[in-house]
Amino acid sequence: MLHWPFLVLFLLLTGVPAHAVDGARAIDAATFWSSDGAPRDVDLPDTWSLRGVPARAHGHYALEFNLSQRPVEPWAVHFSRISPRHVLRLTGELVANAGQSIGDDARRLPTQVLVDLPPELLRPG
Repeated sequence: MLHWPFLVLFLLLTGVPAHAVDGARAIDAATFWSSDGAPRDVDLPDTWSLRGVPARAHGHYALEFNLSQRPVEPWAVHFSRISPRHVLRLTGELVANAGQSIGDDARRLPTQVLVDLPPELLRPG
């Protein structure tokens, strides 16, 4: 089976818990890259301050998964804690871009986000 391209979660991604929904899956690990470090595997949710990553650093998370067939039901991803400034890409395509207008002095408290995933990007492989 071919590996599906990366789902890249940019900036302060901090977790993707499952809800009490049939077929929901929790994503509890990802690869993290910061602007000042090498890639490393981390557990999710990830709190940068606990690992010594500066709050104003730039970083991204990536994970890979395979689909045996195109999903019949709509898919979405829920973040229980994510920076209000985030970008989400699925197979390289932009699916969420939020918080770019937040000023540098604004407090960046984590928020919850639900993002619908475009079905045309959920391909087998």
